[in-house]
Amino acid sequence: MDQIICRKLQKSDYPAVEAILKDAFFLEDAASVSPRIMRMALSHYFYQYLRLHDYSLVAEYRGAPAGIILGRFLAKRNRKTKLPFLPDADGLARRIRYRLLEWLLLLTGARRMIRVNWGICRCNRLLVKGKRKHFDAELLLLLVRADMRRRGIASELSGRFFDAVRTAGSADGKSFGKRKVFLFSDNYCDTAFYLKNGFTLEGQRSLRVPLDPPFEGEFFLFSREL
Repeated sequence: MDQIICRKLQKSDYPAVEAILKDAFFLEDAASVSPRIMRMALSHYFYQYLRLHDYSLVAEYRGAPAGIILGRFLAKRNRKTKLPFLPDADGLARRIRYRLLEWLLLLTGARRMIRVNWGICRCNRLLVKGKRKHFDAELLLLLVRADMRRRGIASELSGRFFDAVRTAGSADGKSFGKRKVFLFSDNYCDTAFYLKNGFTLEGQRSLRVPLDPPFEGEFFLFSREL
């Protein structure tokens, strides 16, 4: 039986991870835009997670990524992630390039994706407003390839992230005591997984983006005390 190996994210994993992102997020839009625009949109979305993460882990099966988790510790920010699809730059230059890519996508056929993304980002900001100071870490992204689900991969990846949160900042690897993790999710995800794994619902908001057809969704803030 082939073994599933957990390791850190590598730059060579990016195309495979973007394919998992496409399977998870873009089934509705994939047929309406060209492959080149889809590649740009996937890079844009993946960049949003990469630019924030401090912690990464990939579940590898037969030499290819089968799942990924990205997280961040709120006591620090990592702004030096090198990305293959954007010139590496820090501060203002990076933010300008990021916004230029958004507007380029708007002009080239990915308007729906970008407008929905803007709505989701605003929804998430409102969900966590006034609560961020109570959290120690954020689970940014947890995805498993469709053909590899129901094998315990998500539980293994999240469990390792929780262990890292418990010992973050400790020189000897010992836990500092109770820590609290949060994440954003929506009605398109398997929210039952989070409830079964000790998360509680902290907030919920509805989103409607006036498109043709309109986009509607429910968005959630979950938290778990470790």
